[in-house]
Amino acid sequence: RSAIEVARALGLTVVAEGIESKEVLRSLRQMGADIGQGYAISYPLTSRQLDEFLAQPDRVRQLFTDFPLPLTAN
Repeated sequence: RSAIEVARALGLTVVAEGIESKEVLRSLRQMGADIGQGYAISYPLTSRQLDEFLAQPDRVRQLFTDFPLPLTAN
C-alpha cells in the first residue's frame, strides 16, 4: 500500500504487474492501482490470437465485465 500512496502523492499512474488472481486485482484496485496486467487478465497472446480475441465481441465484453476499466479524467 505504501508504494501506491507514494506514487499518488507524486501524481504518478500506478501500474500493478503480475496479477494472478481476481482477488489480488480487487485488492490492488481498492488500494488505488490504476492499471494492471497479469495472467488473471490474460496470458500473453500473439498478434494473431489478439486479433481473433478482439473479433469476438462477447469475449471482449466479458473481459471488461470481469475487469472493468477505471474511469479517470486527465
